[in-house]
Amino acid sequence: MYLRTGQGWIYLAIVMDLYSRRIIGWSIHKRMTVDLVELAMQMALNLRRPTKGLIFHSDKGSQYTSHRFLQQLKNNNITASISERGACWDAVVERFFGSLKNEWLLNIYHLTSHSMKKM
Repeated sequence: MYLRTGQGWIYLAIVMDLYSRRIIGWSIHKRMTVDLVELAMQMALNLRRPTKGLIFHSDKGSQYTSHRFLQQLKNNNITASISERGACWDAVVERFFGSLKNEWLLNIYHLTSHSMKKM
């Protein structure tokens, strides 16, 4: 997901536990790269230390379908599940991104702008 900041655009990759709806891995960078998603996955792996049989759902983004990322999943005994357009697994993450952009970050922007005007 891309986000506008006062210093330009940044990209955010997340790993969400679908059962708990918790974000268990994330990474932010100026560019959308394989490194971005690998770092988010590594954070999730370090936090949860999953056992064999874990399934990772993603869209068909080039970062998630890259040889490097798929090898990271394979090395950790994780099965890749790459969804088609409109798949139900994507809806949970898309809802999180929508809330992040339209509710949480929008409120932070308005609070910061309002505070700056008082100075």
